[in-house]
Amino acid sequence: MTGAREHSAGKAKYYPDTIAAPISAWGHASVGLIRISGKSTTKILEKIFNPAGHKKINDIASHSVTYGRIHDGGEVVDEVLVFLMRSPRSYTREDVAEISSHGGPVIIKKIFQLILEHGSRAAEPGEFTKRAFLNGRIDLIQAESVAGIISARGERAAKIAAAQMGGKLSRKLDELRKLLITSAAELNAAIDFPEDDIPLSLAKIKKNISRAEEDSARLLDGYEAGRLFSEGVKIVIAGKPNVGKSSLINALSSSERAIVTAIPGTTRDIIRESVEIGGIPAELYDTAGLRKKPRGVIEKMGMDKTMDAINKADIIIFVFDASKKADEQDMNIVRILGPFRKKTIMAGNKIDLGKKALPKNMFSPVYISCLKGEGISGLKKRLARHLVSGSFISEDDALLTSARQADCLENCLSQIKEARGILSRRPAESVWLIEKALAELDKISGREFREEMINEIFSKFCIGK
Repeated sequence: MTGAREHSAGKAKYYPDTIAAPISAWGHASVGLIRISGKSTTKILEKIFNPAGHKKINDIASHSVTYGRIHDGGEVVDEVLVFLMRSPRSYTREDVAEISSHGGPVIIKKIFQLILEHGSRAAEPGEFTKRAFLNGRIDLIQAESVAGIISARGERAAKIAAAQMGGKLSRKLDELRKLLITSAAELNAAIDFPEDDIPLSLAKIKKNISRAEEDSARLLDGYEAGRLFSEGVKIVIAGKPNVGKSSLINALSSSERAIVTAIPGTTRDIIRESVEIGGIPAELYDTAGLRKKPRGVIEKMGMDKTMDAINKADIIIFVFDASKKADEQDMNIVRILGPFRKKTIMAGNKIDLGKKALPKNMFSPVYISCLKGEGISGLKKRLARHLVSGSFISEDDALLTSARQADCLENCLSQIKEARGILSRRPAESVWLIEKALAELDKISGREFREEMINEIFSKFCIGK
């Protein structure tokens, strides 16, 4: 692959420079942490750290914690604990030290400045994890999972990221890779050495390729679940003005995020609130009321935004006033939501004021009272069931969670399908297609990568990781 590099799983490369960064949140805290990684780690410690008991840095055992003082010349800066991990048994496979100091910003800044002055540079976003990947300690899937754990918005998302970090998805892809390698090797041997009469079982090879196709398709099917656990479900609350959309977003999120008044059309822009439903992170979008004819330019702009949100929604909650008979405006919204019926839940609000019969062509609603809190738990259960029936929930933790992973696997699956289709007629071309499929798999794990792709991935990490 032009411009591609192969991922090494050997010894650490020992980059010429040493990097450092505060790895605890900035601000006043009881404890602060600063990480150093690289070949100059112990030399820097020798210049700024006095271990208790007159120990020397070279005498400190790997993976031990040492008490002492950080100093600037003869002046004590802070009492600290230093956790030293010697190469290759560290996060980056380089010499790594983590300095635990008091958590005041002034102290952390002073210690960090001393580290920089004595032979280190400030780490770029994600650079510690990038070195762990480039030094072969983890593959690219595991590296991406580190960011996934940090940014997880729900317990299940954290569990999926932890499973990826533990290699669960990598192992599944390795099994798929072995099927493809075996098939390509058997085909190549028979094609390249016809004089050796190597037995060629096309039926067996086709069986392996078919299994690889099934496994790829199954993993790809799980991407939607992985994406939703990672990014969250988009739930749009729609309806005509003054039916209680803002009250519902407050009830579902147990907050007073949205402004609620008796004046119709209060909401003119999209309001967003984060919640968790059935273990899945969700974003609730409170939208401007839908009318057949908007009153003014601003209201029209709000309705345009509402329609855009409806088009992009995973689930729509259509809120109507259950205490009144459905009018032409309600029926017009039903018609608007017709193309989205499968992802729409109807919620009849204001049942504390009564409940009127619905026209037959309105789908089965959940009845609620945002004012009294009635039916809200039932609506949450309906939402959870809707997620299950929509195949958003998967019990498997070996899920693709990024568009990059899904794109590569989709390309891989396309090559496998084509290879299987022409196997009997053009076996040599099949080999070429299988090798292209393998190249796509290797992009997912990072066995082969482009420098700019790696830089893009790790640029999204936080400083200190």
